[in-house]
Order: sequence, then C-alpha cells, then structure tokens
Amino acid sequence: MARNDSKHDGPESGMMRSNQWPAERPRTRFWRRSAAAVLVVIACTAVNPAAAQTATFDGFTEPIRTFHLAVAEPGRVDEVSVERGDRVAAGDRLLRLDCGPIQSRRRIAAFEAASTTEIDRLRIDAASKRSRLRRLEKLLQGGSINPEELRRGRADADVADLLVAAAEDRHELANIEVEKIDQQIAQRCVHAPVDGLVVDVRRRRGEYVSTADPEVVTLVQLDQLMATFFVDTPSATTLTIGQDVRLNIEHRDKPVVASVLYVAAVTDADSGRVRVQCVIENPDRRYRSGLRCTLTIPGQTRLSRLNRRIDSSGAPR
Repeated sequence: MARNDSKHDGPESGMMRSNQWPAERPRTRFWRRSAAAVLVVIACTAVNPAAAQTATFDGFTEPIRTFHLAVAEPGRVDEVSVERGDRVAAGDRLLRLDCGPIQSRRRIAAFEAASTTEIDRLRIDAASKRSRLRRLEKLLQGGSINPEELRRGRADADVADLLVAAAEDRHELANIEVEKIDQQIAQRCVHAPVDGLVVDVRRRRGEYVSTADPEVVTLVQLDQLMATFFVDTPSATTLTIGQDVRLNIEHRDKPVVASVLYVAAVTDADSGRVRVQCVIENPDRRYRSGLRCTLTIPGQTRLSRLNRRIDSSGAPR
C-alpha cells in the first residue's frame, strides 16, 4: 500500500521536492533574463534582417531648370551678346536677329506718331468754319441771308470737326503701330528669363535661324540643384513632400541637406521603382551639377511599421 501511494502522488511529491530546493540567487536571475532578451533580439533580426538596415540609392544632380531659348521669328543673326560660361541676369539680352527693315518701318511710324501738323491744320480750319457759322447766324437774324446759306455753313463746320477727329484717330493708330513694331523687334531678340549660366550658344552672327530649328541659346538655373533617385516602393512610402533628407555627393566629405520635392504616385511596373526628386539649395554654387549622389533612407522596425498602420487605419493589420 505504501508503494502504490508513492506512485500515484508523483506530481504532488515532485512539487514538494521543488519547494524544497534552495532559493535562487538574485544575480543568477538577472543574467538569465538578460540572456533571454538577447536571444529574442537575435531571433527577431534573423527573421527580418532588413528591418534594422538602411536603404541606399544612387542618383545624380542636375540644374533645377534648363531653358532652351528660341526666337519667335526666322531671320539672320545680327548680334550675339554672350558666350558659353557667361553668367547672366534676368532680362539681359542674349541674341538679336537682323531688324533693319523693321527699324525703317518703326522710324516712319514714329515720325507719323510724333507729327501733329495735319491735326493742327484741320483744327485751324474747323475753328474758322465755326467762326463763320456764328457770323451767318447773326446775319440770318438781321435778314441779310437766307436759311439755306446757314445750313451750308453749319454743315461745313460739322465736316471740319469730323476731319479733325479722323486726323486724331490716325495719330493714335500711328502710336499703336510703333508699339506693334516694338513688339516685333522684341520677338527677334532673346532675353534671359532668370538669373543663370549660359551652357550653349548654337548660332553665331550671320547665321540664319529657321522656324524648323529656332533654338539659339541654352541656359541653366543653378541656384538650386535637383537630385533624382529611383527607390523601391517601401522606401518611397516613408518620404513626404518637404521632408529633409541627407545626401552624400561625390567629392564632398560632409552630407548635404536636401528637401523632398516630388514622390511619384505610381510605381513603374517594369522596374518596380518610384521616382523621387530632391532640391538642394545652392545659392553660392558650391555644388556642381552632374555629380553622382547617394540617398540613404533609414530602415524601419516592425514596431514603427505597426504604429504607422495603426495611425492610418485605426487598427493594426
């Protein structure tokens, strides 16, 4: 009976024996818990090693804007005011086509617009006829003339006034013609739209510019640079417009702060990449255009991804 009882009460006897073990030391418990935490971290990293890594993408810098300037009308180049490498300000004239015939027309129109001889003559004639009309009205009151003569005098005065008005209209049209010719001359000139740098001059003095190939000067704006990258979709979802990022430009020891300008809303189906463009402030032009650069996007942990999903949907997915 004693042996059978000892077999059936095995768990209870085991618990009793465990209760009889000596108490575990505090230092031993600390090291056991620390080892368990390290094993958990190693296990998480092994399951998703990319979660704690950063993503790096290569790109290049380019001018924020490139202007391919062209003339509005065909013609022969009469003056080239810039060369490659020249810095220009907004509004500077870069090139001008031959304006000889148009300048002659402008001088004629300007002379007509400035001359008031015809208007003065007609005004004098109209004043004379108005004075004669007043005399005829007095003579009609005295019975010296008949009403028909008065009607003819009044008609002559009215016609004289109309001639003055027509001359004034022609004078105004001459002024408008001058403005029109000035616009035509402006269309035959090329001006800088912004402060920038001339990188190419495609026509020289004496060459003809046709409507089929009207481009004459290439201008770039370098006070800001554009850096273009093609990143994977998970990395692109971490970027927002206006966000500050750090770029590593070749030949530069320190990273450069840039601002995210554009993140494509569509992933390219062929490459699986998303176009991202960043703006680099370059007021003193210390950074050259055309250099390779690197965008580093910090990796996301599982906890950060879970928090973002909770913020976007209200519940973890």
